[in-house]
Amino acid sequence: MKILHIGYMFTVGGAETMLVDIINHQIRSADIALCIINEKISYPLLEKLDKRVETILIKRKERSFNPFKFVQLNREINRYRPDIIHSHQDVIAKVLPLVSIPQILTVHALGIPLQCVDKYKTICSISNAVQNDLKTRMNINSEVVYNGIDIQSVRKREARVGKQNIFRILQISRLMHEMKGHDILVLALQRLRKEIPDVDFQLDFIGTGPSEEYLRKLCTTCHLENSVHFLGEKSREYIYGSIADYHLLVQPSRLEGFGLTVIEGMAAKIPVLSSSNDGPEEILKSGEYGFLFKNGSVEDCYLQLKNIYDRYDSLQPMIEKGYDYVSENFNISQTAQTYLNIYKKILNP
Repeated sequence: MKILHIGYMFTVGGAETMLVDIINHQIRSADIALCIINEKISYPLLEKLDKRVETILIKRKERSFNPFKFVQLNREINRYRPDIIHSHQDVIAKVLPLVSIPQILTVHALGIPLQCVDKYKTICSISNAVQNDLKTRMNINSEVVYNGIDIQSVRKREARVGKQNIFRILQISRLMHEMKGHDILVLALQRLRKEIPDVDFQLDFIGTGPSEEYLRKLCTTCHLENSVHFLGEKSREYIYGSIADYHLLVQPSRLEGFGLTVIEGMAAKIPVLSSSNDGPEEILKSGEYGFLFKNGSVEDCYLQLKNIYDRYDSLQPMIEKGYDYVSENFNISQTAQTYLNIYKKILNP
């Protein structure tokens, strides 16, 4: 079986890094190629692909309507002759008019306005939340294929006891506060430091994005310059080796269809606090395996941060249960195999 994964961009993000893992698992039992349409490419991430994976780089300028690039794209696909095309943005089907190969689509977020539904044999959702969103908004049926990570690659934290004078908090995402809610966390941290002045609460942001200047100014306004640190973009190896050094991972998104970082925190055996978005709430089982605060609420975020700190010594049973849960349900090998099974079902109905 020959499979072509295709997307517009290939930057360092949750979907792209997970796609590398999926491809590297699928190459063990199939012939795999990856096609990237736009020129926006993270070459260090591309180098993480198994050397047996063929890469097809069209290098189209973003938002360009150069017809030659789309002709090139169709020619490359017909040259490779895949049995299945697995798209990661729905509009890709629009630019493949010369291709009659069966296509499937993975929808990676809530609120995506799908335009080419009839072009796909199967549409996959990364969570029940995304599946319900597609059904409610557009009456589209989809199959749930959970995102996953390489659980064994994440360093595990050893159980800690006793109050900590320094309490380290981690947040990982693109710096887009309107969606990811970084400002909510900063304002909650300001309140927390005022209420518990004897503890040195430290917050690290991993990621880059258009909100960095705004967030730095907000930290200055809140007198948190020495408490909030912008670490920039980090490799997955760095992240997986560092999560265990923190006391808590927070995902304060205003909109989140899944929440890969929630799984990463649980895999590292640290507590996780998330806003009550459908995706993270689904992973955390409405608070069974972690903590939730009311979406968009600085006050509730603060209260949960304080609650976690106050109860910290008693959280190990929840952490262990969460680790067992993600190990059983969100391993990347399961994700990759589920997609392989879908391909086979399409090709052999």
